[in-house]
Amino acid sequence: MSGAYQGLYENLKDVPCGAAKLAVEGIAWYRKQVEGVPAPSGDDIYTLFGVEDLHPFIRWMGDIFSVKTPELRRVTIVAAMHGTFEKNEQESRKFWKEVSRGGVEFEENHPTTVLDAFFKSVIEDKRKLLLKPGNFYQASIYAWNAFREDKPLTSVKYDTKKGLYSITA
Repeated sequence: MSGAYQGLYENLKDVPCGAAKLAVEGIAWYRKQVEGVPAPSGDDIYTLFGVEDLHPFIRWMGDIFSVKTPELRRVTIVAAMHGTFEKNEQESRKFWKEVSRGGVEFEENHPTTVLDAFFKSVIEDKRKLLLKPGNFYQASIYAWNAFREDKPLTSVKYDTKKGLYSITA
């Protein structure tokens, strides 16, 4: 269904279908869970392909994902990518590119390095698979905010009990 909607838009035809599908699902999650606005559900999610303002983000997702980034392929991580992209596109591109490449080399306390290590640890540590989807969003925004404030990290905070973090521009 996603591919059919995507195919209606010429400027999205070059985006890999899996990345485009994940992009609109992340946008829908962000709109509903973070912004608290109505968002399409079910197959109607893919009507978001028709919102041309979202096309730059959707096309960018095609550049971010590769076989080397399976840890980033979660709807809530993509929702965080969308939120940061909306706040500051240029810095978001830089931040997520670094995360997708394992962080900053030789800087183990850099927020992108710590976030990438967290995502990879979830895959390796079966106990962490019990994390809820919102925990991945929360960890992403925690690291993003540290990145924007130029603060080093030793770990990410991902608890959602007190609500979701606001995104620093």
